Amino acid sequence: MNLDSANSPTSIKADTYASQALQADSALLSTLAAEVAACEKDHKDAANVCEVVRKGSSKQLKFFVKEIERCVNVAPLPWRRVTEEGCNFQDERLEPGTILCLATHLVHSSAQFNEPEKFDIQRFSKDRAEDKKNNGWGWCPHGTNTKTKGHRCASEELNHNTLKMFAAALASLSVGSQLPSPPF
Repeated sequence: MNLDSANSPTSIKADTYASQALQADSALLSTLAAEVAACEKDHKDAANVCEVVRKGSSKQLKFFVKEIERCVNVAPLPWRRVTEEGCNFQDERLEPGTILCLATHLVHSSAQFNEPEKFDIQRFSKDRAEDKKNNGWGWCPHGTNTKTKGHRCASEELNHNTLKMFAAALASLSVGSQLPSPPF
């Protein structure tokens, strides 16, 4: 596992995308700020906003992070090597040793999602559950299958939580549905 994955170019790209998404949508920023504030009330013993989010329930923030993960490649592309006898796939023969790669950036922008070009955190809500279509195969930012049965990125939880805490920190700094200007 890359212990420095929170500072990887992919993480920085995801953080930048998250910041831009919040700057572009003041209603979304207000929603996340209200959710973080509600968590703070429930967890007054927490040392900071990151601990508040870790302890508290933050459904909209979770949807926000999932939408960032859908829009930005946050993990290395999952690949498999075909071994032993090889296999047939549709009209193609895959010889032993062939390397296959799942192009998540194409899957996440496919017809799996309604209006895939639009940033929409509600696509992950229970009512829409667009990530659950096709038995969940259209949603794979960290690899395929479940954590116990598939090939998933070892830093999946670290990446997800880092992005969630970053977004919560940004939302908690908002003033009047605006993010503060950087001091430089």
